[in-house]
Amino acid sequence: MLCSCLLRPINQTDLIRNVLRKHGKNRPTLPSLVESNSAQDVKTVTLDAFSIPPSEVKSSLTKLIVLRGIGPATATAVLSTVYPETVPFFSDEAFRWVVHNGDWTKKIDYTMKEYLIFYNNTKEIMERLEGETTAKDVERVGWILGQEAALGLKHDRDDLQVVDHAEVDGVSNPQKSKSSSHKKGNITVEKETKSTEKSKVHDNITGKEPSDVRRSKRLKTGQA
Repeated sequence: MLCSCLLRPINQTDLIRNVLRKHGKNRPTLPSLVESNSAQDVKTVTLDAFSIPPSEVKSSLTKLIVLRGIGPATATAVLSTVYPETVPFFSDEAFRWVVHNGDWTKKIDYTMKEYLIFYNNTKEIMERLEGETTAKDVERVGWILGQEAALGLKHDRDDLQVVDHAEVDGVSNPQKSKSSSHKKGNITVEKETKSTEKSKVHDNITGKEPSDVRRSKRLKTGQA
């Protein structure tokens, strides 16, 4: 956890940058709405939110969403820049992977309830890997998988399953797996290509054998 004395509030420019990070050009009127917040309000609210321990993510996000134009999803874009190791960004792709096991057409309401499920599942993945990956790593893998799906690259749904039933603050995740048995492996992300990074982190998160091993087994048994 960062010392509160090292935290600094963000300004309107930073806030708008995070809005664009989340929504891009899909919400053209949103930047002007965010800009209508006074500089003092942005400074006070963000400093208050950043001063809350990252483990109390709901309290931090509740502080941030009082600003005009800032909903739970955009608030996570702000908070994840301060605590990238523990607070995942609420991206569409990561949410659909971590919560809905790669159902890329699943509707998202961008509510606090949904984010808490996503946050809790991400935390479960990180705990399973015993500190070998971060919230940012998990979100990044989900983003890559989602982009691949958008390009027509398909994965077996069993390979995309990463979490069992999860609950946080009384909020249940409707997705349940058939087995809670997972294996822990090593993760290397810094020196790999994005494709290799996705494969390595994904295989470790799901507990699957590495894809090259599975391919070798299929060849040995005559499977296509």
